[in-house]
Amino acid sequence: MPESDLPPIIASRYRVLDEIGQGGIGRVLRVEHVHTGEHLALKVLLACRGADATTLERFKREARIPALIRSEHVVRVTDADVAPELGGAPFFVMELLDGMDVEAYVASKGALPHAEAIEILTQVARALDKAMAGDRLAQRRLAVGRDADPGLRGGRPPRGRPGVARASAGVRR
Repeated sequence: MPESDLPPIIASRYRVLDEIGQGGIGRVLRVEHVHTGEHLALKVLLACRGADATTLERFKREARIPALIRSEHVVRVTDADVAPELGGAPFFVMELLDGMDVEAYVASKGALPHAEAIEILTQVARALDKAMAGDRLAQRRLAVGRDADPGLRGGRPPRGRPGVARASAGVRR
C-alpha cells in the first residue's frame, strides 16, 4: 500500500505522519497519538488477507514478546489491535527510538575499539537473556533468535553510556 493510500488516522487514535520503512512481513509508520501527542512507530502486517497462519502468528509474537520483557535494551510495545481502515490488518505500536542502527554505526566508524564492541554485545546479550527468561516458549519457538537482527538501535542509554535497544525491522528515525 503506497503512502498516498494510507488513511490519515488509524484505529481512531494514531495520526499517520510518514512511512519509516518496510520489513519482511510489515510496514512501519511514524504516527502521533491523537490524545497524548506522543510520536510512536506503528507496524502493520503487509497483505494480511493473504497471510498464512504461520505469518500471522509470527507477527503477533513479534508484538507479544517485547511487551512481556522489561529491559532498557528491548523496545517497548504499547498497543496492538486491528485496523479497520487498513482492511482489518493487525498492527502493533512501539516506542519510536532515536539513534542510528548498529550496522550503520559500525559502517560510519569502521572497526570499533574492543571495549566498545564488547559493551554493545553485552547489551544485546542482556536483552536476549531477559527475553529468554521472560518467555520460556520463545526458547522452543526460536522467536527471539529470529527477531534479533542487525536493526539494533541506540536508545535509552543505561547510566549515561551509549545504549542498544532492539527494534523491529525498518524502524529508522
